[in-house]
Amino acid sequence: VRDNVYYSPHGVDYKLFEEAVRKNDIPDELRNIPSPKAGYFGTMTNNNDIELLEHCARNLTNISFVFAGQITGGDYSGLLKMHNVYYLGRLPYERIPSLCVGFDVCMLQWRVTDWIRSCNPLKLFEYMASGRPIVSVMIDEVAQNYSDLVSVVNTKKQFCEAILWELKNDTEQRRNKRLI
Repeated sequence: VRDNVYYSPHGVDYKLFEEAVRKNDIPDELRNIPSPKAGYFGTMTNNNDIELLEHCARNLTNISFVFAGQITGGDYSGLLKMHNVYYLGRLPYERIPSLCVGFDVCMLQWRVTDWIRSCNPLKLFEYMASGRPIVSVMIDEVAQNYSDLVSVVNTKKQFCEAILWELKNDTEQRRNKRLI
């Protein structure tokens, strides 16, 4: 044990998310997109599991998959051509909480690597601050500490099934637990 090492966990602008939830402030960009909506916001890179997203969009045709963020790597051309996929581009951070409120389920869909498996994703806490259901690939921190609030899965098929499960099983009690 060293006395010069400190743990500083992620922080979220909880008030920003809380206000969006309280106002049910859904942005105009989402109003014409059919529900239910599975969403992700953040930089879109080759670290995102594009094949997983394509698989889910292809197999869950009644769900709208919504993405907001700048594409900086990876080939998203096939995904973005799918009829139930909506790409909003990059939005200012101040609008992200409202966007999150408009999602019916939030996704953490990265390619599972050693780095991802051992990360502690800030996006998890942003999603939780919105109270929305969450589906995640296998991330140790999420599985060990939040599996009662987040569906953590290992396969593409499980990811799709978890989206459906979260949509059907979201309760006020689970929402309130995620808000803590």
